[in-house]
Amino acid sequence: MLVDDEPTTLLVVESFLRAEGYEDLVILDDPREALDLISTTRPDVLLLDMMMPHVGGFEILAAMQANPALADIPVIILSGGDEADMREALSLGAVDFMPKPVDRGELVRRLGEALAVKAQTPESA
Repeated sequence: MLVDDEPTTLLVVESFLRAEGYEDLVILDDPREALDLISTTRPDVLLLDMMMPHVGGFEILAAMQANPALADIPVIILSGGDEADMREALSLGAVDFMPKPVDRGELVRRLGEALAVKAQTPESA
């Protein structure tokens, strides 16, 4: 799943992922709908922007960590933020932080790593 309010980022990241064979993508441009959609779809990985109107990525990440049913979903932050944002995101449970603009090779590598770790992690009861 990808949550970002920037149409260009959505198009670029989606095209990168589809080119790599990822087909079952959920793309969301309104962060206000994110938690409900995350709860119902239970994505394998969430690619999340930090700076969005109405509901920011930090809020979504904190809410996910507070909910045991969502806390095990790996979150990779895609953001133009600085080192302080990176530290905060990681302290809130994100597994990785990628600067924008997103590099295709790095995105594919880091997504693969997050999926591999999730595959080796026992499911929560």
